Amino acid sequence: MKIHDVQQKTDEWFKLRLGRPTASEFRRVITAAGKPSASRHGYACELAAERYAGIALNTWSGNLDIDRGRFLEEDGLKAYGFQTGADLQRVGFITDDEMRFGCSPDALVDEDGGAEVKCVKAENHVEAIVRFQEDGSCDPDYVQQIQGCLLVTGRKWWDLIHYHAHLPMLVIRCYPITKLQAALADGIEAVLQERDEILAALIRQRDGK
Repeated sequence: MKIHDVQQKTDEWFKLRLGRPTASEFRRVITAAGKPSASRHGYACELAAERYAGIALNTWSGNLDIDRGRFLEEDGLKAYGFQTGADLQRVGFITDDEMRFGCSPDALVDEDGGAEVKCVKAENHVEAIVRFQEDGSCDPDYVQQIQGCLLVTGRKWWDLIHYHAHLPMLVIRCYPITKLQAALADGIEAVLQERDEILAALIRQRDGK
């Protein structure tokens, strides 16, 4: 694991992510059930395009829901830290030792954990609470990201934090799922291989070969 001391959303942060599979996009590698994602080929194409161009080509400014989530993330971490008394370390980007793939945690927690904050609309926040009370599960949309952060960092657990300013906070402690992480690791390897093959095709096209 390599921790890169950069601030998230800066030019340095975008440069580190360029052309690398990252945890926030691991849902495009595998499904929550560990099957190959239908988006895998498109993701490899996107990563190859970034490698070739040297810039992020599909950046998106987001929408009101995403903007609200980013704004409230800091409040969520503060509330989590106050409730748990945990030591939170803010980091920019973390990669595996070979810098082939990575993640951008909201925080590393104490010596063994990490944290991801989700600040969603009220109805989705309530749904997350009801789902957890019914069967102890988290939203399948976040499974790949959380398992990816655990895979990249080698941490023992990761807290998925659902924060809303006017509703009860929900903290779901997630642990590595061996079978899912194996599928994710295989999927990342497949994406990297396909990315490099597509990149070679782009270079041949450029050179008229």
